[in-house]
Amino acid sequence: MTDQPRTAQEQMRRTPRLVAHLISQSGGYFTPTSAALALSSHRAGLPFSCEMYTTYAGDSSGPSYDTDRLLAVNADEILAAFKNRRHHHGYMRQPIHGTTAGIVQASIDSDGQNEPVFASWF
Repeated sequence: MTDQPRTAQEQMRRTPRLVAHLISQSGGYFTPTSAALALSSHRAGLPFSCEMYTTYAGDSSGPSYDTDRLLAVNADEILAAFKNRRHHHGYMRQPIHGTTAGIVQASIDSDGQNEPVFASWF
């Protein structure tokens, strides 16, 4: 796609469940903002570069910042988050504050001012 990227808050408001599932799929690596920006980048056809993705895109020689590889990694992770959505249980998915759905909603409600730093929430 070639749409303009959405802001993290716009993306969270449009796809809060997918943002939560992407956090769960990442094992808590993503914050609501970073998960939303990964989704927004994918929607706009732009690479998303973070330590997890550059590591996944790399090989034995180290991380990769190759645009095509980063695009593929992001697409794969988003697809996995969607496909595995029914398997995200426990603290990774229950809709109460302190879980993925709860921290996404807290970030939306606070306009991005109330969210944990990386995996500090679990």
